[in-house]
Amino acid sequence: MPNYFLNTFWPRSWNNWPSPYPDPPYCDSSIRREPDFEHRYPSISCLCRKGKFAPRLAKEDEILYMTVLWTFPGDDQPGWHVVASLRVIETFISHKAAAVWYRERHLQLPSNCMVVGNGPLPIARSGGGRPLAEWEAEYAERARVHGTFAVCEPTRMDLVRPPQILRQELVGIFGGIPGTQAGKKISKREFDSLCALLPDRIVLKGPGSSSAPTRTTRPRRACPPRRRGC
Repeated sequence: MPNYFLNTFWPRSWNNWPSPYPDPPYCDSSIRREPDFEHRYPSISCLCRKGKFAPRLAKEDEILYMTVLWTFPGDDQPGWHVVASLRVIETFISHKAAAVWYRERHLQLPSNCMVVGNGPLPIARSGGGRPLAEWEAEYAERARVHGTFAVCEPTRMDLVRPPQILRQELVGIFGGIPGTQAGKKISKREFDSLCALLPDRIVLKGPGSSSAPTRTTRPRRACPPRRRGC
């Protein structure tokens, strides 16, 4: 029987930082996307939560990703956005072993696969907040100490206009606000309740456009001192 988990992340749109790249607003905001939702087979590693989450995953487990609590561009009030559901299809003990799996299938490596030749994304494609070299060095150490790597397939996803869920709605599902720092194990009923908010397809770009559509935005807010959670 699969296990079901709830996890949170900071999306690219969290600080409304202009970028010349046409990345969808609700992709992950790291220089090493965790997960890399835009990939055909997104992957979950230990770059963000060290050994707290990825080593607990097994084949057929399902993970629901939503944003952290925030007032994102276009929101009228703070809330979470339900962004993607992933299903684990393979697990590996190292990034190198996972890289072999992708390369055997002639696939580009996801950005969170830390092997020689697969460098980080530029700061302009992240949420910023810290120097690239410092960020990359921290990730390299985490990948060395915690190598677990889970390859997934997306089942539902919306990186453009994911549905927002407010505090009272989340409490209605869980009886409180679930803590997700280590990836929270949840029931299938709770998983299905959130997953049902997503479209039953994969939405990566705005209709008729190679980039995310323009959205009504608020003035840029002051950045936190560091990107939280990773």
